[in-house]
Formats: sequence, structure tokens, C-alpha cells
Amino acid sequence: GSYKGSGVIIEYLEVKNNIAVIKYVFPHSPAEKAGLKIGDEILSVNGKPVNKNFVELVDEAMKAEGKEVVLSVKRNDKTISVTVTVAQIDVTIMRKEIFGIIGYLAIYTFNASEERFGIEFYEALAWMKNKGVKSLILDLRYNTGGDLNNAFRVSDAFSLATSEPRLITQTKLRFEKN
Repeated sequence: GSYKGSGVIIEYLEVKNNIAVIKYVFPHSPAEKAGLKIGDEILSVNGKPVNKNFVELVDEAMKAEGKEVVLSVKRNDKTISVTVTVAQIDVTIMRKEIFGIIGYLAIYTFNASEERFGIEFYEALAWMKNKGVKSLILDLRYNTGGDLNNAFRVSDAFSLATSEPRLITQTKLRFEKN
């Protein structure tokens, strides 16, 4: 699938003074080309300050493909202006890599047809197995949600793979102090 946008995942922290923080920038996206970075705080969209109206601001700004959107962004205590062009973004479902005998699978969304998701997911697992992967890191940090059946497909693939009890999931909050 695809959508009109800039190619970022934004976390809106209403409890922290209405801050919109860029959580992830997709490779080769208009946002990456414009220079946006993970951790940038969006202060305004087309001159309108970010507050409780953030969702409406973004919806309005992202309506027209080819339209330029001017963001005021705070980065490392400096405020900069970044212009991003709205484009049709092809959704990247997942990314796979191998580091020695360790596989890495980042799943960015479960929002895909069950057929497309299943094909990409099982092909990634088979590719890793054929390459001799012994352990897998499953990264869901930037996952935007989606079809619950696709999420079940992932958990089932791991829970059915062994009769021994194993850690399936672990959550660590980014802002949690140890």
C-alpha cells in the first residue's frame, strides 16, 4: 500500500507540553531528503504552532501531493526551518539484515493485506534460515500498528516453533530510568 505524506513516524507527547517528536525517518523518503532526523521536535507546521491541534495540522498539510510543507524544528537546542514535499509514500513493511549468525527483522507496520504481509514475513524467515541464522532480533519499535491477524501471524511463528518456554516479547520504555 501507499499513503500521502513525508515518510516519518511521529510521536505526539501531549503530556509533555504538546511536543511532536520524530520517532523514525524512512530511508529514501521526502523527510530524509529534506534532512529531518530522529529526535527532531516539530514546533510548527506551515507557521502554525503545534499544540493540541497537531493531528489536524498534519492532516491539512499532507492533503496535496507535491505540496511543500514548512516545518519549524528544534534540534539540539537550535530551531531550524525544514521544507518537505508531500509525496506518495510506498509503505515499507519490513527490513531484514544478517549479522553473522544473528538475524534482524524490523517490522514497520502490520497494515498490509494478509497475503502480502505473510509472503514478505515468511520469505524473510526462510532467507535467514537458509543463511544460517541461529538467533533473531525482532524490532517493533517503529511499528505503526495495523491488522491484528498479521501481528498474530508473527507471534504464532515464534510460539509454535518450540516446545520449550522462551521469551517471546520484552518491552523497555525509551524514557524509563533504570
